Amino acid sequence: MEVAAEEELLAEDTLAAMDERPARASDYGLMKIDKTECIIHFAEKPKGPQLKAMQVDISPLRLSEQDALRYPYIASMGVYVFRTDVLLKLLRWRHPSSNDFGSEIIPSAVTDHNVQMR
Repeated sequence: MEVAAEEELLAEDTLAAMDERPARASDYGLMKIDKTECIIHFAEKPKGPQLKAMQVDISPLRLSEQDALRYPYIASMGVYVFRTDVLLKLLRWRHPSSNDFGSEIIPSAVTDHNVQMR
């Protein structure tokens, strides 16, 4: 992913993602996306029923049906690209005392901003 290319998108934030199998999914922040690959929900290392709720059909992401069944989660790779103004707003005004992106900043960004998955 090139930062210059990301600037051309309408996204305010972009998260790098990968498909993941059930046995490892709870080790990652997981996301649900809409048909435009906009993130609509993010959960940091969910367990139990919350983990099950994060399963998605990832076959539209150019995986075979067989791979989509083996890897039914979209996991964050921990690579985030933010527009500077959006990041400053999140850190200064929304979460001035926060120190964890996965459990605090990213879920808020998904709620309030156009966050894309790549």
